[in-house]
Amino acid sequence: MDSTERLPKKLQIDEALQQDVIDQAQAIKRSDALYCERFSLSTGVINIHDIAWGQQGLWAVNSSFSCLSTLDATFGFVARWKPEFISKIAPENRCHLNGMAMKDGAPRFVTTFGKGDSKESWRDGATGTLIDTKSNEILLDKLTLPHSPKYDDGYVYFCDSGYGSVNRYNLQTKNNEVIATLPGFTRAIKVLDDLLIVGTSAIRKSDVKRQLPATDYQLPIDKSIGAENSICGLWILNKATGEQIAHLHFDGEVTQIYDIAVIPYGSPSLIESAQAIASHLFYFSEELAHAL
Repeated sequence: MDSTERLPKKLQIDEALQQDVIDQAQAIKRSDALYCERFSLSTGVINIHDIAWGQQGLWAVNSSFSCLSTLDATFGFVARWKPEFISKIAPENRCHLNGMAMKDGAPRFVTTFGKGDSKESWRDGATGTLIDTKSNEILLDKLTLPHSPKYDDGYVYFCDSGYGSVNRYNLQTKNNEVIATLPGFTRAIKVLDDLLIVGTSAIRKSDVKRQLPATDYQLPIDKSIGAENSICGLWILNKATGEQIAHLHFDGEVTQIYDIAVIPYGSPSLIESAQAIASHLFYFSEELAHAL
């Protein structure tokens, strides 16, 4: 890369933008990785929750239409799978399908908030499920607002969020074990070698009332510790025992965590398409043929 002083002039950028480009170029030079926006897709408001790359491309949990979808440039989305208790694809958020665990390049386990087949029927109470998408078997039900299933070595780890717990489901024995209970609404799991990184969010009673308006339901974690004592943070656990190794507590305006990703770099930079320098960054492959 050119020097930060020469680059704006070489690119013939207006003086008003030159300092922005200099600042962005300096940040890139200090980084050990650079993430750039590559493309975007328009889906409409389908209330995407978990998202992951698989062998068929980009998978997303399409909560509005109660299905798993792939995303591409041809359609807003392609509906690929739905729970057997959902009779049709409709924008009615019938069961609040939200979590998706990948196995062998495809979605294999999902979580829902309910088993109803009418518009937003899951709001009538906490009857969450863990489902095997290959067999369509409901592995567990009567869960409380479950999230974030992750498959690892014969087990499905997931959050029984209303209890503030991290659970481990043994696919062979069918045993569901609580390995940790944390002081918040558990949501987000990352399996990293022998560790689990888990997110907790602060409990907001207004959200519970909005999500479950037909009931006077109180989350079990609210009953046990009180919403005012719930913590937004990250927790590092021993994967085998659930023992807490470390945690990070967020104060201030950060109250909610949905997902966790581990970036294997110490100081990455992120460039969005709206930034001044984005139009002058190129990443390409040369695969020229003698004739077409």
